[in-house]
Amino acid sequence: MTNVVAGLRSDEFFCSGALLRADVKEHPVTAGMPPQADLLFERNEVFDTKPGFRGTVLASYISNHNPLRSGYLIGPEKIEGKAAALDAVMGQGHVILIGFRTQWRGQSHGTYKLMFNAAVLQQFDGSGGDCYACGNAARRRRTGRRARARRECASGCSRK
Repeated sequence: MTNVVAGLRSDEFFCSGALLRADVKEHPVTAGMPPQADLLFERNEVFDTKPGFRGTVLASYISNHNPLRSGYLIGPEKIEGKAAALDAVMGQGHVILIGFRTQWRGQSHGTYKLMFNAAVLQQFDGSGGDCYACGNAARRRRTGRRARARRECASGCSRK
């Protein structure tokens, strides 16, 4: 994945302190959020996934028209349809990438859910209960020379 706005001149893309509309996908990190949400953009990252990306786009700026809801935005076509938040698979785990400020003065409380849900995701990712990928019960399994315990999905889904 790459940051599509990195290195762009301010006459190509500029957005500081604006509210932008994004489509939100259902996922444990986005639990409690509406299908569309307004996000505070303050010179943040915008992600573009590459072929072979393993993970889930959690939120993406609306496509086919300007995502601006309030504020000032130059170059909206640079971010239309691009990811605002991702759940990227890394090795046996995953990393939550949020490219906007979920908590900031003046920000709507609606995006706090992303920050708090990501902080407690351990409860959903197979390390403390159900598999967050498929919802099935996780089980503890001993692996490696030191017999370290790890959890894996009981149904054998791909997100062990």
